[in-house]
Amino acid sequence: MDLRNLLLILKCKVDGDLLLTLTEGDLSGSLHMKCRIARKRIKRLKITADYASSDPTKLDDFLMELGSEFSQYTHPMLQAGVDMRYLPYLTEEQLINDCGISSGIHRSKILQKIRVLEEQKTEGDAGDIIDGRKVTDVFISYRRVNGSMLASLLKVFLQLRGFTVFLDIEKLNAGKFDEGLLSSVRSSRNFILVLTPNALDRCVGDKDKNDWVHREIVAALESQCNIIPIMNNFKWPLVDQLPEDMKQIKLFNGIKWIHEYQDACVDKLERFMREEVNISSKKKRGLLQINFYNNIKQNIALVLVITIPTLIIASSSSRTLEISFV
Repeated sequence: MDLRNLLLILKCKVDGDLLLTLTEGDLSGSLHMKCRIARKRIKRLKITADYASSDPTKLDDFLMELGSEFSQYTHPMLQAGVDMRYLPYLTEEQLINDCGISSGIHRSKILQKIRVLEEQKTEGDAGDIIDGRKVTDVFISYRRVNGSMLASLLKVFLQLRGFTVFLDIEKLNAGKFDEGLLSSVRSSRNFILVLTPNALDRCVGDKDKNDWVHREIVAALESQCNIIPIMNNFKWPLVDQLPEDMKQIKLFNGIKWIHEYQDACVDKLERFMREEVNISSKKKRGLLQINFYNNIKQNIALVLVITIPTLIIASSSSRTLEISFV
């Protein structure tokens, strides 16, 4: 890409978000970019963009499995409201009209990949981990004596927000409880621990892990789930009273459940589940724009060094002319 094209991009105030939406027609028409190689380099920037801040469900990873060229569709699909949770409902018409994917071959490959992924989920047990990825968004652990009502309520709230939720009273078949339950914990990204009054009393002194809540907590810690305690009139036992393998549970930030403010509690729960990727759209645009302009500055500097060597002037004191970009 030559200096003229780079300066024109800067003059048109093309930021990171706008860059990711530029089409071949925009580059050749509005930006008068006649060089095909230069246009391909812009396209490559779209493919190599870092979507970590705007892609919490890892849609870009899914597309990259089909080939690096499929990463160019990450931004338009995210802009259209598509993420990993929506993939099973995606149609070819939506890929064309809403996501702007003109290649019929690429559309077919995306839809085929979605079908294979859904078949794997259906054929596997509840606790399967597919292709090294955890397939369930949330596992809810609770004490049956007084926690089933809140656990069921949380399940409904989270499903309405598009999360896949595992609740043992519904998902496990008879005879598979022991082997399936801990496997389901390991296959979940988030582990919600419903703490109602005296919920951990049976864990105190349970050195042999006879209690199932104890087993679930240990499995969540070992599999590095994102653990979120939900406390409803719950009082923590002393740390020294808890078994050694589950003492870390007190280190996790929890949420105090207040029935009168259920929506606010679930909002906070969702933020905890999103973790560091849950940042505002304004920050997303800022990160993309910073990365884009850094690339532009590097390219301009390279062009100047290669094509205008006379600008680099060495004085008798070995000082050089400094070119800064604001």
